[in-house]
Amino acid sequence: EHFFIYTKKDHKIKNHPLNDIPIGLGLTEASSENYLKSNSIHLKNGDILFITTDGLTEAPKEGIPGKEEFSEKRIKNTILKNSEKSVEDIKKSLITELNQFTKNQQKDDITFILVKVENDT
Repeated sequence: EHFFIYTKKDHKIKNHPLNDIPIGLGLTEASSENYLKSNSIHLKNGDILFITTDGLTEAPKEGIPGKEEFSEKRIKNTILKNSEKSVEDIKKSLITELNQFTKNQQKDDITFILVKVENDT
């Protein structure tokens, strides 16, 4: 799992490791106490939170295992290029970039969460 925060003020993206429970892992009552932690992050207007599974970062070129992977670098570049756009447009850009890279041949499931702070004030 990969966790990125884009800060509008700096126009930079930082990686934040997700070392705990993977996205999509089923929990039982007993295991939830061992894996779940509470944490806070503070985002400002224009900041972006992006969390994804390895299905996105490890998607191979042309869908052929062993070839170059889509990578964190491509994700970061796509978010940076589109940071002023809406969440919907950023999502579309990521999917377009991925589909062009993989030639629409994804073998692994892909899940991502994209949140952009937008204040009207």
